[in-house]
Amino acid sequence: MNAQRRVQPRIVSRQYGSHRAADVYSDAVLTWSMVVANGVVIFDDYEFDQMEEETERPKLGIDAFLKAIDGQYRLIHKDYQVVIEKIAGNPA
Repeated sequence: MNAQRRVQPRIVSRQYGSHRAADVYSDAVLTWSMVVANGVVIFDDYEFDQMEEETERPKLGIDAFLKAIDGQYRLIHKDYQVVIEKIAGNPA
């Protein structure tokens, strides 16, 4: 019998189906639970400003997510993309 092994990515790049802050936040929560220690998550379009309403832009959702996981990540880069690394020893 072949045992199936779950492969957890070390690098996850987020590709949004939506730029809405609430959608980006919930995608980030689901993604974070799949990231292994020292794994990297890349958020794109952080400075996206093509939508009039702030709630229609990714930045608000990304900022809320980073606040929710404060202490669980190391910031690698923050510009138009935000790159974080999950710190070892932190829960999903």
